[in-house]
Amino acid sequence: MNTDDRWAITETLALAGHVVDSGDLDRLSAVFASDVVYDMSAVGAGMPVITGTEAVRQGALRMGANGPVAHHVTNVVVVREDGAQAEVDSKACC
Repeated sequence: MNTDDRWAITETLALAGHVVDSGDLDRLSAVFASDVVYDMSAVGAGMPVITGTEAVRQGALRMGANGPVAHHVTNVVVVREDGAQAEVDSKACC
């Protein structure tokens, strides 16, 4: 994996916040694979693990105006790479 690949991963994670914050949920597939796992369980008891772009979209719609004002992604680290796929850890704040 080269620097351009790592930069593209970081920009994709940043774009996810913009897509959600703008309410442009039809663009979720531009930043998440169809089998995305959006794991918020580390945030606190009762926080969900959401699987799939449609489930992410539905969750965002349910939150509506109660959702975060802005999403920020930092500390992007590629923890595993395998050919054309990578696993990334990052921190997010809202």
